[in-house]
Amino acid sequence: MSIKFSVVIPLFNKELYILKALQSVFNQKHSDFEVIVVDDSSTDNSLALVKRLKDERIKIISHKNNMGLSATRNTGICLLYTSPSPRDRG
Repeated sequence: MSIKFSVVIPLFNKELYILKALQSVFNQKHSDFEVIVVDDSSTDNSLALVKRLKDERIKIISHKNNMGLSATRNTGICLLYTSPSPRDRG
């Protein structure tokens, strides 16, 4: 699979919404993407729900401590800049 773009989803205690958010991404006509879910130390079942999904396009990063929305989003974005570009990753 050749990855052309990435979707970063910050996650904190959204077990009621995370699967719907991911399904919305997967329902797009494109399939050549990755989803980076950055868990900000959720205390509900959010992370467990994401881990149950068996899709190679999902990458999970977890913060050990809650850092807030901006830092969580930035963690995902920083991963994009420190990893090979999507064009080089497949």
